[in-house]
Amino acid sequence: MQRIKRIITVFNENYLTTLLLEIGFKDIYDWDLEGVKYHDFTDWASILLEINKKEYPISLNLEAVK
Repeated sequence: MQRIKRIITVFNENYLTTLLLEIGFKDIYDWDLEGVKYHDFTDWASILLEINKKEYPISLNLEAVK
């Protein structure tokens, strides 16, 4: 039986923006899933985590132009 390895990577907005700029992306901005034509379902991009009665998004959604 083959074991599945999980790889988890965590980025904050500043770090990910810097990485995207370094590899040639530009016009980096928040990706608004509410304004996307074919995103009419719930997935990890839209999940909120509640801590002490305050909700936090668990997904960093950025869009960029290469």
